[in-house]
Amino acid sequence: MPPAKHLYVHVPFCARKCSYCDFAIAVRRVIPVGEYVKALAAELELRTRLSPLAALSSIYLGGGTPSKLGPDGVTQLLDQIRAFPWIELEPSAEVTMEGNPEDVTAPAAAAWVRAGVNRLSIGAQSFDSRTLAWMHRTHNVDSAKDAVDVARGVGFDDISLDLIFALPRDLERNWAADLIKAIGLQPEHLSVYGLTVEPATPLGKWTARGDVVAAPDESYA
Repeated sequence: MPPAKHLYVHVPFCARKCSYCDFAIAVRRVIPVGEYVKALAAELELRTRLSPLAALSSIYLGGGTPSKLGPDGVTQLLDQIRAFPWIELEPSAEVTMEGNPEDVTAPAAAAWVRAGVNRLSIGAQSFDSRTLAWMHRTHNVDSAKDAVDVARGVGFDDISLDLIFALPRDLERNWAADLIKAIGLQPEHLSVYGLTVEPATPLGKWTARGDVVAAPDESYA
């Protein structure tokens, strides 16, 4: 296989587990940044020695919630990646970080820019308060707009927003209204994800009990 040009780093920490989430995450009040970065360094050394990397054209910090590392944690993480002599970034490399809206403060976002993050992916998911509560999200309806404003203010010119579609009809979520609000924030990119029911999640248990009826396939399509 040719050397990889893209690096995805999973940051497995969250403030709360969303009702639909079946990812490998850990809910922590205090994030063990030092231990995580040390473990990542060991993983990087092992994997890059076995599978050489080309000059990287992208790094993606996903999760989980990478923004839970805080400004110093993200800096430590990216410094650790750059410290490896056999890892090189292309001058125009895209460095993306996922973040929850409530974590995007001016000091944190400015530190992320200084650390080399040049693309911010904000997990809005919805602009409806009832929907956000049902999802177990930790931000409110104004947080995504505030996060975009803050990110623009500190120098981010590449912002992505996430939205989830095909929610149960009982929520009466207005998908068109959410789209209009998201587009109104003028993101450079919009990601849409269809809700899936996974058995081991709260949503899976609600569905198994009959408390929730998943959106019909026709609606999803």
